[in-house]
Amino acid sequence: MPSSANHLFEVNSEGLWTSGINLTDSSAAYRQTRRNLDLNLSLSYSTLDLDYQPADFDIISQAADLSEHRVAVQGGLKRKVTPSLSLLGSGGYYDGYVNYRTLWLNEYYRQYYSDVRGYRAVNPNGYNLSAGFRWEYQPATAFLQIDALYSQGNVPSGYEIVVLPPPQIGTELLRSPDRLHTAGGRLALENVLTRRIRTLNEFQVVATTEREPRFSYQGSMNCAVAERWVLRSVTGFSVEEPNFHAFSFAATLEYDWEQTWFLSVFGRYYQDNGEIDNPQLFNVAAPALETVQVGLGLRRQGERWSVKVVGGGPISAATLRWKRISNRSRNFTGAATGDSRRSRSRIPIEASTPGGSASAI
Repeated sequence: MPSSANHLFEVNSEGLWTSGINLTDSSAAYRQTRRNLDLNLSLSYSTLDLDYQPADFDIISQAADLSEHRVAVQGGLKRKVTPSLSLLGSGGYYDGYVNYRTLWLNEYYRQYYSDVRGYRAVNPNGYNLSAGFRWEYQPATAFLQIDALYSQGNVPSGYEIVVLPPPQIGTELLRSPDRLHTAGGRLALENVLTRRIRTLNEFQVVATTEREPRFSYQGSMNCAVAERWVLRSVTGFSVEEPNFHAFSFAATLEYDWEQTWFLSVFGRYYQDNGEIDNPQLFNVAAPALETVQVGLGLRRQGERWSVKVVGGGPISAATLRWKRISNRSRNFTGAATGDSRRSRSRIPIEASTPGGSASAI
C-alpha cells in the first residue's frame, strides 16, 4: 500500500507602500510530508514601482517612473536515510530585479552610458543550489546540519569612463562584472534546552566574485515565558573585509487565546556601515543603513488552516522580507538557505510561528 502523506498549501501576499517606492510580493507554496520524504515547492511574483529622482547635483539624468516585476520558483527535498540522518537538497531560479536599489542604479547608469560604446543591458536572473545533511545526534533534542551553497546571478553593471594611459589616446568605458558567482557553507546547531526553550545557532561563510568572504552568525531562540505567552528572538551579525559589519535583532511576543486566536507584537532593528570604499565615487555599493520597525499581528488558527494579518511600519525607511516558520514542534526555518540573495540580505528576517500553545518545543 502506498504510504500516507500530509499536504500543506500556503498563500501569502504582502506589500510596502511609500511616497516614492511601492513593493508587492505574492507567493504560493506546497509541501508534502511522508514518512521518510519531505518535498516543498513555492512560486512567487513580485512587483517594484519606483519614482526615480536624480540627485540635485545631477544635471544629466531625468526623473522617470520605473516599473518591473520578478518571478521566482524554489524547491527542496529532505530524505531520511536512517532514523537519525537526513539528506537535504534545494534549488531555485528567479527572473527580474531582486530589489529596488539595483533597479535605481541600473536606471542611473542607463541614462548616463547607454549611448556609449561598451554599454551592455542586462536581464537580471539567477539560480541557486544547495546540498547537505541533518543529523539528530540526540533524539528529539539536538540536531546538527551542514549545507554547501552555490548561486549564480546576472546583475546590472556599474560603469566608469577612464582616460587611457600613454601612449594611448582617448577614453574607455569600464564595466563591473555582470555575472556573480557565490559559493559557501553553513553550519547549524539546533537544541532543545528545556521544555520551554529551543535555540538555533547558525554559522555561515560565503564568497562572491571580486569580494572578500563574508562571515555571518545568527542565533534564534523560542521561549515559552508563560502558559499563554511565547517569546521569539533572532540576533545576527556579519563581517566582511575590508571594513563591512552589520548587526540585527528581532523579537516577537505572542499571546495564545484558547489556541484559536493569536495576537503578537514585534520589533526589529538593523544597522550596518555600508559597503562604499570611496565616498567620492558614485558606485553600486550599498550606503550605510540603520532601520527600526515595529508592528502587530493577528492570526486565526483552525484545525486544517490558518490566516494571519500583520501590519506595521518602519520608524526609518527600509524594505522588509517576511518568512513564516513551521509549527512549534518542528525545527527552525527562516535562516540562511541555499539562496545566497537571502543569506546576504541586508534586512533581518522575522521568525513567527503559526499554531500551537505556549511551548517553545
